[in-house]
Amino acid sequence: MSGTLTPRVSVLIPIYNVEAYIEECLRSVLKQDYSNLEIILVDDCSPDNSLVIAEKVIEENPKGHTIQVIKHTENKGAVGARITAIMPRILLPVEAAAAVALRQPKTVTPEKAFIPDIRGV
Repeated sequence: MSGTLTPRVSVLIPIYNVEAYIEECLRSVLKQDYSNLEIILVDDCSPDNSLVIAEKVIEENPKGHTIQVIKHTENKGAVGARITAIMPRILLPVEAAAAVALRQPKTVTPEKAFIPDIRGV
């Protein structure tokens, strides 16, 4: 099917005291064949070597996935790290039964998207 838009899939990975797991985690994500994959790592002021390990693995990125590393200046916890990762994105939740409506052009617009309200977090 020519001209089909491939939706971007974002993988959000909070980093805090995960040096024992981050290499395996990143390698498994980097192996994915999906063409429009974005990997967002949020370093939540981890006191261990998690970020150093992650950065070494990221250098290899054999499939050329989009990777973004965000560094917190203070620890915000796992929820805070996830919110940081999704904050600049516009989300459009779609019920499977309602997806037929998306067949029409210009159905998806920023006005119809869900922008998370994270004030006070």
